[in-house]
Order: sequence, then C-alpha cells, then structure tokens
Amino acid sequence: RKFALGLIQVALDRLPAKYGDVLEWKYVEGHSVREIAARLDIGTEATQSLLARAKRAFADVYGTLANAASTENGLVKP
Repeated sequence: RKFALGLIQVALDRLPAKYGDVLEWKYVEGHSVREIAARLDIGTEATQSLLARAKRAFADVYGTLANAASTENGLVKP
C-alpha cells in the first residue's frame, strides 16, 4: 500500500501541473466538478473534459512507473 501511494504521488508530480491539480482537487480534496470549474473559471463540460484527459495521462504515467518498478524489483522479468 505504501509503495502504491508513493507511485501515485510520483505519477501526479510528473503530470502537467493543471492535470495534477484537477485530479487532486477532485479525488483527494473531494471538490465537485462545478467547484473545480469555478476555481479554473471554465465551464463544467470543459472541466469534465480536462478531468478525463488528466485521468488518461495519469493512467499512462502510473502504468509506466509501475511496470518499471516491477521489473526493477524482480517481480516481472524484462
């Protein structure tokens, strides 16, 4: 669990700042799409689109990190 949390933080840090911000606001701080939209001064549809792009980017980065970590720790043979 601690390992996964560390990977999550590293993945968030590697994202463009706006992506990391919206993911943290939504999933860590629990803000609604409407609240995030107001904070960014954009519409709710634009905010939902931004969140979708941020989630895809996070999944890509996290997957890459997790695969690299598994290979380095001998969990998966390269």
